[in-house]
Amino acid sequence: MASKINSNLQPSHPKVGEAYYDDDHHYDDNDYSDERTAPKARSTLTCGCFLLELWKWWRDIVNIITDFAIGTVTLWITWNFVRTGNLDFLADNLHIFADLIQEFSSGECPQLRPHLPRHRSNTKLKIYSTELLNPSNLNPSTMSPPPAAPPESPASPPPPPLPWTQSTFNFLTPHLPPSPPLSPTPTPKPHLTLTYTTSLSGTPPSPPATNPLTHYLRRHHAALLISAPTALAHDPDLTCRLSGAYDGDDPLAWQPRPVILDPRGRWVVEGSKVMRMAREGRGRGPWVVTGMGGVREERAEALEAVGGAMIPMVVREGGGFGWGDLMEVLAGRGVGSVLVEGGEGVVGGLLKEKGLVDAVVVTVVPRWVGSGGVGVVPERGEGEGEEVRGARWVQMGEDVVVCGTLG
Repeated sequence: MASKINSNLQPSHPKVGEAYYDDDHHYDDNDYSDERTAPKARSTLTCGCFLLELWKWWRDIVNIITDFAIGTVTLWITWNFVRTGNLDFLADNLHIFADLIQEFSSGECPQLRPHLPRHRSNTKLKIYSTELLNPSNLNPSTMSPPPAAPPESPASPPPPPLPWTQSTFNFLTPHLPPSPPLSPTPTPKPHLTLTYTTSLSGTPPSPPATNPLTHYLRRHHAALLISAPTALAHDPDLTCRLSGAYDGDDPLAWQPRPVILDPRGRWVVEGSKVMRMAREGRGRGPWVVTGMGGVREERAEALEAVGGAMIPMVVREGGGFGWGDLMEVLAGRGVGSVLVEGGEGVVGGLLKEKGLVDAVVVTVVPRWVGSGGVGVVPERGEGEGEEVRGARWVQMGEDVVVCGTLG
């Protein structure tokens, strides 16, 4: 009787490791009840939720810091542009800023990529930085590869030559370079001529590509200098297209050497008209003056293939080159004369330096231009203006040309 009572008082489940049988179920020795595993599952779930919340806090903090940094830099760039009105400064700094964002999102810090602000698209940032044209003056070894060159359009027939007569441009003779346009040996300071077009509102319109005066000046200068923003905006071919330009024994005798100032490495070499003209034998290979960090092997090889070159120089604090240093570099390469066609920042910077510019040729068109233009206003103090000596005013069609000497 006692044994029967004791058997009824035994627990319904065996000890761990024992087998237990009844009429309906079978439990083997690996069976564990939910009561034993629930505390461990609850602690694991709690830890996971805590880590998830911690990650969300970290993401929000990174978003706030990123928004603050981007907003601060944008306000600084905008304020300096409003204060100075320098379009080159705005374009250069926006490009560097976009490159830094691209490097942050896909280069040096890939582990932080998911924590960028959710309303920004890394793809859009990448497209924006490449539209501002090519990687900048940062270390090329740490940057994303440059964008693929745009497909080059099929070779088009050469534009028709521009008719001209020597008597039309005799008034320019006193202001042309006194030395031959090209020298195989180093020369003294190159003869520097500034030429640009302005309007009645004092702001430059789009440069005319078919002005015979421009092409006549190109014929008489060894080098033709423009800035990268001008090359990007207009994609000029930078050649002389006067009638008879290709008739002599040397088809490049009348062609100047294109020199493109590109301190940030923004100009896209392939696909440009300058490169196409050089490949077709109708122009000289361009020289691209860039910062020390902007020399890329593929760009240098493409330029050398058409007789051009990359010229590295130190970029000053303001984002440009020293004008005196640049003239020394060009003189060391045998350039005896330089024609400067823009843009506005280059012309204004050269006029700011005394003793560099030898002659000016300015075309005034009878037209008012909208407020979007930027006038050529060199930074000089009151009473420091420089007069054009021996100025001549000549009417050419509806335009008026003024020329003279400086220095």
